[in-house]
Amino acid sequence: MGESRVTIHAPRTALPGSLAIPPELAAMRARWEALRTELAILLTERDDLEERILPNLEAEYAVKLGDLELARLRLDVETRRLRRVLELSQARLNQGQLPDLRQIERQVEAELDEWTRQIEEKQTGLRSARLRMASLVTLKVAAEVRSLFRLLARKLHPDLNPGLGTSESALWRRAKDAYARGDAEELRALAALVDQAPAVSDGELARDEWKRRCDELEARVAVEIARTDEWKRSRGFERLSRVRDPIWVAERRAALESEIARADVWRDALASQVALLREGGDDQRPRPN
Repeated sequence: MGESRVTIHAPRTALPGSLAIPPELAAMRARWEALRTELAILLTERDDLEERILPNLEAEYAVKLGDLELARLRLDVETRRLRRVLELSQARLNQGQLPDLRQIERQVEAELDEWTRQIEEKQTGLRSARLRMASLVTLKVAAEVRSLFRLLARKLHPDLNPGLGTSESALWRRAKDAYARGDAEELRALAALVDQAPAVSDGELARDEWKRRCDELEARVAVEIARTDEWKRSRGFERLSRVRDPIWVAERRAALESEIARADVWRDALASQVALLREGGDDQRPRPN
């Protein structure tokens, strides 16, 4: 994750509501609390990545580059269509038959049905991305939502609090739903509900038990870091994150515009050959590609 680990110092006073305990045990409990906080952040970070950050990055990517990618895809499909028409026409001519362009074009349209669906899906995705970007909550509210969700995760996340009852599980589901919606008001209400619940005391545990708990959390933290890194790799997070760099966006748009210009020339050349076929220009018969 790249973040530096927090250094924990042993408290010099007793924990609130408890008897004084040796500094070594106090330090171990403080370390355990810090590890719980770190694990809560890691667990909610992946939720944050999946529910909010990645969809927002995908939407931003689509808004900034989707128009050119859609234009390039349309040109690609049109070029495929024209090339296929010419290939089938040439095949008929090689067999000594005159090509039936209407029949050939119907066949090609059927063959390219999947590509047409991709264009429609990209158009729909672009519209959805614009709507999402227009409805994003403010940065201040987003920071509060993230902070409240992490607070609730420390108290309700099943991986941090095994054995919670059905009421706590219901509160956790509500918290996740509210977080996905960016509903700060609901999260505030849930945080107030959780704060009213009686605190659970661990009592004064032996040194070996504190060490076992800390070691267990250390292992969980390492696993969650690895899982999050793998999740980012599998979802192309690094590539999508570049959309926040205006220089990269400008360079990518320039590259797409150059690709579109070249594809435009090639598409027009193929279209000219198909037009000659329609006009019956035998001296301009299609040639193998």
